[in-house]
Amino acid sequence: MNKAMPNVVSALRAAPVHTTLFSRGITHAITGASTSTSTSTSPNISRAYASISPAAAAARDAARMPLLRPLALYRRLLRAHRLYLPAEMRLLGDEYVKAEFRAHQKLDNPAQVIGFLTEWQMYLQQVEGDKWKGERMDFTKIERLSEDQMVQLYELMQSIKNPSTEPIPGDTPDKQWTKK
Repeated sequence: MNKAMPNVVSALRAAPVHTTLFSRGITHAITGASTSTSTSTSPNISRAYASISPAAAAARDAARMPLLRPLALYRRLLRAHRLYLPAEMRLLGDEYVKAEFRAHQKLDNPAQVIGFLTEWQMYLQQVEGDKWKGERMDFTKIERLSEDQMVQLYELMQSIKNPSTEPIPGDTPDKQWTKK
């Protein structure tokens, strides 16, 4: 970690959840899901969901949160955005959900599928429950992010805070946080 990263970490730690609302793509990466798609011919996410091992299914059942099928979860996420989010956040959220599901469509590891679906389902419960407003993101998850993930989360936070402004080329979190 370079010396500017602790400043980004402290800024993300102080950020309320509503500014990091759509960070599930990054969060599921912490739980072991790959952030890149597989280039080999692998089963799609629906088939991988069906091939979840009994041990993984038992772990999921222990959490008492039955996982929705990928397409059903995708539809509920878009519906929840339509019902519970302001227009600007809905547009950003819909694009993010679509991009993440598209990018992870060909996961071949059942553990990654479980991590991906679990994180998105927890996000769905937060949006539907309206409990996320004003809360802060769990710092333990931020600590486990790689530098690239922190930069991605920072850029996402900035796009939520300033939806009408385009990012300035070359304006990285390092430069932004050292100006103060």
